[in-house]
Parts: sequence; C-alpha cells; structure tokens
Amino acid sequence: MELRMPANTCGADPLRTRHVSSPTLQMRTRQHAAGLTPRAILEQLAGIKMINVHLPVNDGRCLVMPRYTEPAPEQQLRLTKLGLELPQQPPPKIYPDAKAAQAPHQEGPSH
Repeated sequence: MELRMPANTCGADPLRTRHVSSPTLQMRTRQHAAGLTPRAILEQLAGIKMINVHLPVNDGRCLVMPRYTEPAPEQQLRLTKLGLELPQQPPPKIYPDAKAAQAPHQEGPSH
C-alpha cells in the first residue's frame, strides 16, 4: 500500500511521496484506528521529515544524502496498524561543490 498526501495536507515529506486517497485513509482509519480521524493520523505522522545531510568531500565536491527521520515508536505503531510503510531512503547524490548542492536542480546530479 502506498501513501501520498498533497503538500498542503501535512508537513510529513515522506508521506507526500506515496498515494492513498482520502476515502481509502478514512476506510483504513475505521478498520485499524477506530476513534481517530484521518486528520488526526496525518497530524501524528507529520513529525516524520526528510532532511538533506551535506558532507564535503576532499576533492571539493559535496555529497548530499536525503534522509527520512525515523518514526517515533507511536508513529511506527500507527503506520504498522494502518498497513503503511515509509519509502526506502533515497540514494546519495554528488554535486561539483557545496554551492551547486544548495541550488535548485534542473538536471540531475552525478551518482
């Protein structure tokens, strides 16, 4: 089961990368989290974030590792009960320098 919520629905970046329609989340909430609303579930899961770890390399390049924060135990329990999982960690990216790593990218970096 994949989960994606629009950016304006919740602040949890990993959850925006997957898709579940609102009626599906409502159905899963009724089945596995009686007493909670879909909004309450999204608010609870909003603490899961994506961060970019920037590491300078000796040759002047910059390694950027996008990483999802680990869900807190109660968030992981909620995900498990709803039959949802976070996507895998994205692969690291290498940029020519720190300035390039900070800029919005039109074309993909080298891997």
